[in-house]
Parts: sequence; C-alpha cells; structure tokens
Amino acid sequence: MVRKEGDKKAIEEIGLWASLCHFSALLGVVWWLPFLDVWIPFGQIVAPLGVWLVKRKKSPYIDLAGRLALSFQTSITAICLATAFMAPPVVAFPGVWGLIFFDLFCTIRAGVAYSEGRLYRYPLPALPVFRTKALWDEVSLKHSRGNLFTP
Repeated sequence: MVRKEGDKKAIEEIGLWASLCHFSALLGVVWWLPFLDVWIPFGQIVAPLGVWLVKRKKSPYIDLAGRLALSFQTSITAICLATAFMAPPVVAFPGVWGLIFFDLFCTIRAGVAYSEGRLYRYPLPALPVFRTKALWDEVSLKHSRGNLFTP
C-alpha cells in the first residue's frame, strides 16, 4: 500500500504530539530542581495536561498518550508527596530522589516509544484518575501489533 505524502505527515504529527504528552512532563521535573530560579509547581502534571487538552480530539492515539502520561505523573506526584510528608527524613530524601529518577527513566522511555509509533504502558499501576482501559483496548486493536505506522 502506497501512502500519500499528506498521510505520512499526518501520522508523523500524531506521533509527535503523542510523544510530547510524555516529554512535556520533563519540564516539571527539570524546573523542579533546586538550582534553577524558575519553579512551576506541579509542572509535571500541568504541561502534559495542556498538551492533552489542546490535541486530544485529533487522534485516539494522542488521547491515550495524554491520559497515560497524566495518570502516571499524578501517581508519582502523590507518592512523592506522601513519602516526603510521612516518612522520616532519612527515608524520605533518598526515596523521593529515587522516585524522581524512576519518573525520568519511565517518561523518557514512554516518549521515545510514542514518537516511534509504539504503545507503552508505564510499569507503575496508576491511580485511576483518567480512564484508560477502554481507550487502550481501542487503540491497540486499531493499531495491531502496537505500531501506529502500520496500515
């Protein structure tokens, strides 16, 4: 099957926006580091939320990517806050930094997967903030073998 140039560009754009749903969460993590003067509270949630709200109706693939990114970032943020406020400092400090590095690793991995047109599910069970199961089933059925770029 030969694709038109417009179809290829549309597919690349969908992959770009889906990956930006994940990569935009890095802005919150990077701006959260103490040595920077700029700090956006909960930027790891606000940035993907903005991308998702603007582009979610363009494709179910983007909608799924945004929901998964938001669910994961919300879960990580809740766990970090609970650890920081409930655990003794000896446990909280390394625990929160460990979660931040885990967040960075998973977010980059998800962003790369979605930019390549593959589906990716985060390893941490997310809080049920955004319903993703039915959408996951729809997108994975539509894009057999988990690849957006197959016809």
